[in-house]
Amino acid sequence: MGSLRPRLLLLALLSAAHARNRTVVSAQRRAARPSRSAPGAAAPPARHGPRKAPPVVASIVVVEPRPVRDALFRVVVEFAEALPRATTHWWHGPSGAAASLARWRAAGVRVVGHAAPPPPAGPLDAVRRWYNVFLASDDLWRALPPTHALVVQADTGLCGGAQAFDPRWLRYDFLGPRNAYGRYNGGLSLRSVRAQRAANARLRKTHKGPLRGGTNEDTRLWQFCDDAATACALAPRAAADRFGLEAPPADDPCPSKTPPWAYHKAFALRCKRELEALCPAARWRFPNRTSPS
Repeated sequence: MGSLRPRLLLLALLSAAHARNRTVVSAQRRAARPSRSAPGAAAPPARHGPRKAPPVVASIVVVEPRPVRDALFRVVVEFAEALPRATTHWWHGPSGAAASLARWRAAGVRVVGHAAPPPPAGPLDAVRRWYNVFLASDDLWRALPPTHALVVQADTGLCGGAQAFDPRWLRYDFLGPRNAYGRYNGGLSLRSVRAQRAANARLRKTHKGPLRGGTNEDTRLWQFCDDAATACALAPRAAADRFGLEAPPADDPCPSKTPPWAYHKAFALRCKRELEALCPAARWRFPNRTSPS
């Protein structure tokens, strides 16, 4: 019993010393740690790396080298109001750009002007070929933030009413209203800049030089995204029909219950009567024209 007491006393002393050491070390660590409220204090390191920013529609793309008419002015104002976080990028011709930019800005549109390469003088088909070549060039897409962009033309518009932009559409790399061939039209389309630039790069490699027209640029993007070997998410048909209406294949019925968010080619729609009933705002922008411009 007499030999047990010194041992117990020694153990108690060692335990107390160990507790004091732990207290001192903890205090030193707390003193060295920056305060969250202190000015200029470093933020604690993230456990799982930086948080990925959610996709947004950062850009509205308009390519129109001809003078801006009222139809295009209204289209840009409509879509800018529907997507207030987006900046409109307009590729314009050599004349009238300053006045059109000032008019849009006076209407509250955040817009940036870019000089487009001059289109050829000649028939409309030549201008269309120029448009398809330019849309498939990185001269355009390098100017945009690397997220989603909405491409619009003078013959597009919002349906109006309660239909709002669905953020789930941002899951896809290419989305547009279906045309008569069942593919998505690019004149009103939502695209990821990343996928568009990847499609452009493959196209340049395939053609081994500058493009000279031919296949429409939206058909090329559709083919790229429809290829299972590419990392490009093509939107399903249901999402495309909710997004916009153009001229669905002839064997498809026209929509009669759910209005789309937007429309394209209002002057030539096969489903014009149905769209008029669904979209009060679309009555009727181009009733007597074969071209909106």
